[in-house]
Amino acid sequence: MRSEPIRIVVTRTSRRRSIGRVPSRVEAAMLLPPPPVIDWVRLVRAEYAEFPGLHLTRPQMRRLWGLDEATCERVIDALQTVGFLRQTASGAFVRDE
Repeated sequence: MRSEPIRIVVTRTSRRRSIGRVPSRVEAAMLLPPPPVIDWVRLVRAEYAEFPGLHLTRPQMRRLWGLDEATCERVIDALQTVGFLRQTASGAFVRDE
């Protein structure tokens, strides 16, 4: 009686799940701590400077830049404190020129 040799098939999925694999860029980004608020302030300021007439509500800011509620509030507070943003009667934030 002859036995068949055992075949081991390595698939792409099994290689990805190996213990020593390098995480993808998305996974690596998820492992990094969030950027400090000052980085978000700079980014938001640059976006408003780049797009004159930009007006965004808090929920729109949170969606656009992926901010959590607390970070969004700190960014808005910082930019209002220095006189860069102001809030309109409709609740949107615009550049205070």
